[in-house]
Amino acid sequence: MPNWTKAELREYEDRVARKICSPQPQPAVCHEPLDEASGKAQDAGRARVSITSCRRRLLDPDNLCCKYFIDGLRFANLIKGDRADQIELTFQQVKVQTRQEEETRIEIEL
Repeated sequence: MPNWTKAELREYEDRVARKICSPQPQPAVCHEPLDEASGKAQDAGRARVSITSCRRRLLDPDNLCCKYFIDGLRFANLIKGDRADQIELTFQQVKVQTRQEEETRIEIEL
């Protein structure tokens, strides 16, 4: 433990108490339906979304969950919706050699 003065220790304890007692942030995921007007400016056709996960260690196919990516695209109004008649979804994994190459690519064609 560092050699703190009483004032430094009190300040640290106050910061910890504020962090613990502060209200929890609201989740970023919305579960409410979008209003009817959102997405109408977009093309009425089917959107093609391709998600590519580049990883050094590939996941089991059932662990590569694209739901959160698609929900985020929908709530950002980048796609009209995520129903089967509104979206054509493909996803894949690519093995890479280094950690710097790891990424998730999301491509949208409207």
